[in-house]
Amino acid sequence: MHKLTIHVQGSFPIEWSRTPLRVGVLALFVGLSLTQTVVAQPPPSLNAARQLETELVDVIARTEKSIVSIARSVRIPIDDIPIEARPLERRGIIGLETTADFVPTDFGSGVIIARQDKPGSTERFVLTNSHVVLGSRRQGDWRPPAGAVREAPTIYVRLASRHTVSATLIAADPRSDLAILKLNLPEQRVPITAAPPLSFAVGVEPKKGQFVIALGNPYAIARDGSASVSTGIISNISRKPEPPGQNLDDPIVEEITVHHFGTLLQVDTRLNLGTSGGALVNLDGQLIGLTTSLAALQGYEKSAGFAIPMDANVQRIIRSLLEGYEVEYGFLGIRPGLASPEMLDQYRDLTSQATAARALRVARYSPADRAGMKDGDLILAVNDEPVYTDIDLIRAVGLLGPDVDARLQVLRPVARSTVELTVRLGKWPVYDDSLIYATQSRYPPWRGIRCDYATARRKYLPSNALEEMRRGVVVTSVEPGSPAAAAGLVEGVFVTAIDNTPVQSPKDLMQAAESREQQPVILHLDDGQSLRVAPGPPR
Repeated sequence: MHKLTIHVQGSFPIEWSRTPLRVGVLALFVGLSLTQTVVAQPPPSLNAARQLETELVDVIARTEKSIVSIARSVRIPIDDIPIEARPLERRGIIGLETTADFVPTDFGSGVIIARQDKPGSTERFVLTNSHVVLGSRRQGDWRPPAGAVREAPTIYVRLASRHTVSATLIAADPRSDLAILKLNLPEQRVPITAAPPLSFAVGVEPKKGQFVIALGNPYAIARDGSASVSTGIISNISRKPEPPGQNLDDPIVEEITVHHFGTLLQVDTRLNLGTSGGALVNLDGQLIGLTTSLAALQGYEKSAGFAIPMDANVQRIIRSLLEGYEVEYGFLGIRPGLASPEMLDQYRDLTSQATAARALRVARYSPADRAGMKDGDLILAVNDEPVYTDIDLIRAVGLLGPDVDARLQVLRPVARSTVELTVRLGKWPVYDDSLIYATQSRYPPWRGIRCDYATARRKYLPSNALEEMRRGVVVTSVEPGSPAAAAGLVEGVFVTAIDNTPVQSPKDLMQAAESREQQPVILHLDDGQSLRVAPGPPR
């Protein structure tokens, strides 16, 4: 029998017989000793996780400085507010000493942006939800008593740099639930570097399963300027929340946003109160959506998060808001309905679509009527995008805006044929123009009058608006003492032509007026009257 002597450091020699069993024990002993000096390699899956973690940390670090917290403070003395309606912190979300006796009424988030049409501009704006800066109409909300001291809302923005600045509301649009604030940085001696803008994702459509990062101010806990972060994926696109106690059958209803017709991104991360106006970014750190706590606001399913996509349609809206304009939406002038699968089964030789939109009634003098649409027509597509329901139709037409030519693929049951109609869209009727906040007018007054599309305001439309519309443009205001007032023009009349030039939009009127700047003109009204308007003073 052979013997083997083993010297273990720091101990006495061990002498073993060299039998197979003892050799095996020796091998195990040596193997265990080696594990103390050799570092185990992590599995590939852990490396992948760490790489993703590194990417996330980098994206968040690059984007979080563009996220702000917002406090909207209506200055109501705290003694006028019931104890149960007061927030926990008397001093408010931002902790300014000047608000010690007053409380903020709305909290939210915002995203710093710059004007894309002015590269290098030092102007900085905040994109947020309109309900954050205008307030939300929620049933059961406490309202100040009559006679209570109440001033105009003051909007404060807390930057990631811990600077707190007041912001000026440029424009807000309840229908898209979007608003633009301008940061007053130079006046408040805040460096431009404290407000880096976030870039938009251009030309890339969001997809189901896409990884996203949400940054915002949930429950107002990001009042120190440091955005809270969550991650998730896009669960679905073109989602629509339930309408707030109303149906969508009437295309002219109050308190219905365009998002109730199916525009929202659904994400699997919870977006609680305060996250409205936050950023949804991709892994490149680009803005692909504006988060909204719409579900939490309306009191239903809170596990689903929603975000307004930053697509071409929303970019149009943002451009209008940056200019300070009222946002305008397209309008056909029909009462829409649904074409069921049973109805379309009769026309399988003409279309393979399962469902479509249906024109139940085409209003006389409406944009659809001028384009030749008939009662009972089935609308299959708008600008080559399929339309499956009446909701799809309202959304597609509305987002295009007015004075835009929309190509409609129409199936005409009476003729058993398909036709393509080009409709010059009108303007969606605003139900309550007191909710519109705009600081600029698209067109200057002309000889003392301001005009808008014939369908621009619900208050100017007849009670049977979906049976017969008005023609031309509507006069929305008349300056006292102006040539228009002297001619007898009043608010609410409809102008159909200047001399012999027909007008269907404010742009038409301004173009027709340019060549007649210093000449008297005849305005023709839709009720048959003709009024002579003298030229105004030279500009």
